[in-house]
Amino acid sequence: MLEGQVAVLSSDILEKREKRQLLEALQKSDLFEENQHSYLLYPNAQLPDFTKKNCIEEKELGELGDFVARSENAILLKDINGIYHFNANFKNAECLTSALNSLPCEKKPNERERTLLLSLYEKTFKHQTFTGRSGTFYAYEGLGSIYWHMVSKLLLAVQENITGKKDSLIAFYKDIKEGLGSSKTPAEYGAFPFDPYSHTPFKQGAKQPGMTGQVKEEILGRWMELGLDIEGGKAVFRPMYLEKKDFDENGAISFTWCGTEIIYRIHQNQNEVIPLKVTLKNGETREFAENMLGEEESRLLFSRSDSIAGIEVSVC
Repeated sequence: MLEGQVAVLSSDILEKREKRQLLEALQKSDLFEENQHSYLLYPNAQLPDFTKKNCIEEKELGELGDFVARSENAILLKDINGIYHFNANFKNAECLTSALNSLPCEKKPNERERTLLLSLYEKTFKHQTFTGRSGTFYAYEGLGSIYWHMVSKLLLAVQENITGKKDSLIAFYKDIKEGLGSSKTPAEYGAFPFDPYSHTPFKQGAKQPGMTGQVKEEILGRWMELGLDIEGGKAVFRPMYLEKKDFDENGAISFTWCGTEIIYRIHQNQNEVIPLKVTLKNGETREFAENMLGEEESRLLFSRSDSIAGIEVSVC
């Protein structure tokens, strides 16, 4: 299950080498769905046909032969093909137990037979391994489905483990991001690429539009891509792995933080420019040698005072 990989990545119990091994194994696992270049919620499986369910061959009865004959089809019925089936009225082991208790004394199973019956019932229906939609139907995050909220959680979990510009996990982060709708054409995604969707059934397009949890993780991921942070109460701008395609034709990215416009500009030589420049509404300009605001400027930003006209950050 993809939840497991996300949970262990977020737990901070793995070493860097183990994190890489986990992500490499994930790419080669049954969770990887090549058609969408993304990850299934659970490994896909082929459900058995209805006629293949609740079927027990005579050899599986073992020591229960005497009980089956004694109970006269009350619990197990034999069809014309010699295949046995549990009574279709049994919904679970509790129903089976109730039926056994209701049998006349001469037909009741002994303790050994009762144990074998309950074991055979579980072996036949596997109720204890029931996982809901993931093992019973397709679509709606079921078999063969990509659950986009969980993929975005994986994206964020990998990102949280990146520690620098040369971190090997960045390649895995970018690969996961390439599988999201925002990186695809409408034909590939099956919908408008930037619209949030709940899931994508096996070899189909995106389904069930709406403001899913995926939006939350991708917004958090974008803040981290932009290198936004707070240290000691001060605003920090340290983008580590933005790509050229993120910038416009003028080499700039524009966004807002706390209602203030922030502009990142690409500069070939960081030593020739001021890393951080703040322009106040009164026309005053303040420059910083590092990509961190001062205490006063950070307070003005976070308080949404509307005192700052804009902040420009130089990016190599």
